[in-house]
Amino acid sequence: MSFRLLARVFPALLLTTTVACFDDKDDDDEDDDDDTAIDWGTTGTWTGTGTGTGGGGGGPSASVTWGSRSVDLTVSGGPGAYWFGITESTCDDCWTGEDCIYGYSLSDGTVLSWCHDAGDTGTSLTYGGSPIELAAGTTVFPDATYDGKVTYYLESDPEFGGDGSCYVWGADPSYYAGLGCTNL
Repeated sequence: MSFRLLARVFPALLLTTTVACFDDKDDDDEDDDDDTAIDWGTTGTWTGTGTGTGGGGGGPSASVTWGSRSVDLTVSGGPGAYWFGITESTCDDCWTGEDCIYGYSLSDGTVLSWCHDAGDTGTSLTYGGSPIELAAGTTVFPDATYDGKVTYYLESDPEFGGDGSCYVWGADPSYYAGLGCTNL
């Protein structure tokens, strides 16, 4: 899958589209249709902190399951609600647009950047979301063949009971080197 090819095919769409992220964490058991979208501005970068430190003790337990229709994150323990990132980082032209920190750079300089709201206990992301207009609850990854080929990022959200700690695991945790994250 080449996302740079997509950028060449739809240049007008890319120049007029912004990607949104939800700033309201789940604090109830109701549907989140009332969430407010954040304007990503001209750079398209995520507005979260992304500079958390590793949490000495009290960290979460996290697991990811790649199913037939979705990739599912389960989180337990640790400080507060979470942001979840997932990225390829060990290939040419890797998809990094859901990594929460660096994003995916298109040939025109536009950066696609997304961070998934995982609430207190995790999230489920349906396969096949649009890289240009990624919606909450979806991922660009098309299927479970990416299991074992991606790196995960989890950040404890200070606005919802967290302490800003970040955690990484998966194929290449060094992708997030320098952020002070704890390896899970």
